[in-house]
Amino acid sequence: MPCREKINDRAKLILHRLIARELRSDPEMVRVARDRLAGVRDPRPDYVDEWVAILGQSPTEVARTICERSERMTRLRASSPFPMTGKFQDPDWRRRVWRKASLIL
Repeated sequence: MPCREKINDRAKLILHRLIARELRSDPEMVRVARDRLAGVRDPRPDYVDEWVAILGQSPTEVARTICERSERMTRLRASSPFPMTGKFQDPDWRRRVWRKASLIL
């Protein structure tokens, strides 16, 4: 995997760790993510069913799962149903996350 791709995957992991932290105080985020997936129409990509299964768990289990270091979750984080709102939309903040991800490698 090229270095840039590894950095992107690492940045997505960092973002999902932050989402997991927020999930613990705002489990409503799971419902919002489920609603986003409900809007996906045919042909329905395979990742949708995988995310639906994950989001069917308790918020605590969802938080644990989205932070897993596995090929499956690396692939699924690329199509995350969690909305990137607030600070997640700030381009400067996202660049800082990407820079941090590049330093970790």
